[in-house]
Amino acid sequence: MDNTQFKVRIPRELHKDLKVYCAKNDITMQEFAIRAVQEEIKRQNDTYSKAV
Repeated sequence: MDNTQFKVRIPRELHKDLKVYCAKNDITMQEFAIRAVQEEIKRQNDTYSKAV
């Protein structure tokens, strides 16, 4: 897979919560972000498909 980067600014407290969540669930923040984006795109596509 060909990867690219993008930076996201999030509130300090959310970053802290994300680090804790990822540590407890043995997942990297990168893995979490990729899954979250994939799931949201799928959810949005499913919602759009049902509306059409």
